[in-house]
Amino acid sequence: MGIHLTPLRQAALVNGDMSNAVLHPFFVYKALSLGVHHSTILEDSPPIALILARYIQKFWEELACINRGNDLGLKVQAMFFLTSACFSVRLVHVAHLYLWKTCKIINGVDLRFTPKYGHPPPYSDEVHEKSTVLSQVIWMENYLFLTCNGEKPKLTTRIEEEFRSVLPVSFCKLYVALPPCVEASSRRRTLCCFGCVR
Repeated sequence: MGIHLTPLRQAALVNGDMSNAVLHPFFVYKALSLGVHHSTILEDSPPIALILARYIQKFWEELACINRGNDLGLKVQAMFFLTSACFSVRLVHVAHLYLWKTCKIINGVDLRFTPKYGHPPPYSDEVHEKSTVLSQVIWMENYLFLTCNGEKPKLTTRIEEEFRSVLPVSFCKLYVALPPCVEASSRRRTLCCFGCVR
């Protein structure tokens, strides 16, 4: 689907949970509409086309609800999901528009991988989900530039710089004890999330 969700939210999506207790209904309606759009029976079945139209109407209504709210992380995630969905149905110009809107939110409120001050939060599924969305926005802007004659990446410059320099240092602070033969002053080394010792 082009987005990463926590296991709990993935389960809500798979189960079609519209209660908004775990996952906003926008994601369920958008996933359903994508599934129907990519089905082979769409062209031969007017009732299926009607169901698709209803799902599309509902996800636009839910997106309007998200945009009226104050949850900026949810807005970014919804806009990016819409960007990747537009790209998957070959609406590249619309994908560019929603990528621009996503980056406008990210840059307008200075969303970051890690807090500007203080320590990063402990690693969790929720932190992974939020970090993944920002990573995917960077990837999508570069991908559209390289494959679809998009503009040179500039909307994600700030978060890409943070991704390359600050993120590895902030999140990769798991400590590993080295064998006792190593001097006491260098007994602890930082182990990166990817497994390399720093």
